[in-house]
Amino acid sequence: MTYNSYDPSNIIYALIDPRNHATRYVGTTTSSADPELAAQIRLKEHLRCSDTNTEKIAWIRELKTAGMQPQIRIIEEIHWRQASEREIYWIKYYLDAGAPLVNIRIARRYKAKFRGQK
Repeated sequence: MTYNSYDPSNIIYALIDPRNHATRYVGTTTSSADPELAAQIRLKEHLRCSDTNTEKIAWIRELKTAGMQPQIRIIEEIHWRQASEREIYWIKYYLDAGAPLVNIRIARRYKAKFRGQK
């Protein structure tokens, strides 16, 4: 986990598949004084499966059917102004490492446009 020296107000997190420990999703959320609490709240929101990311929802439902749920890990604490830039950085980082991400918009765009360029 990387900590910046100034007052962080966002976290970058990863959702991890408990079956094989693969990073499956990278996201950002606001954080208050307790980044771990913010991460757990965000995990609960993902578990509701109420967004439009059908790949992520299918993965989470598959885990739930098997009696499991994703694990959440804080990757970095950052200032809110860096949130989008750092989220994209980490998505590219995990894609380059071969992670089977379900971040549909950014991941697909990156794979199509930037794959092989570092």
